Amino acid sequence: MAVTLRGASGRFGLPVAGCCVHGQNRDRQILATDQKTEKEETMPYFSIRTSQTLEASAVTALTRKASAFAAELLGKPESYVMTSLQPGSAMTFAGSHEPAAFIEVRSIGLAEAHCSAFAEKISAFIHLQLGIDPNRVFIDFTDLPPSRFAWNGKTFA
Repeated sequence: MAVTLRGASGRFGLPVAGCCVHGQNRDRQILATDQKTEKEETMPYFSIRTSQTLEASAVTALTRKASAFAAELLGKPESYVMTSLQPGSAMTFAGSHEPAAFIEVRSIGLAEAHCSAFAEKISAFIHLQLGIDPNRVFIDFTDLPPSRFAWNGKTFA
């Protein structure tokens, strides 16, 4: 059975205050220390793997929503964000085939101190968009070393 995306009030139907910082000059407060350069604070990757099946139009809509959501959550320009969606993945969680999701958030300078707040907001986003209960969502946060992440043929180191 295919899942259709749910509507929401507000941009994503979620409050963003608390863990997210908005504004052009405040990106560094979210993910990076003062020692990092602007180049090192870029290129987040947000991936959703789910057992839910989606119609093609819902996949397109959700990847766009996920891109804007990740940019807002991480305090990055959306032009730096890459998203991936893999619906219909064969997966079990706790021995059950009930709907589940595995989320990956990778970024240079991803501060461990923010992961708990990010996890709450990501789980709410997945629940809102796919109807998957937060207790059936795993999230993997990875702080990427600049020397191990590349874009446009060059690493960020």
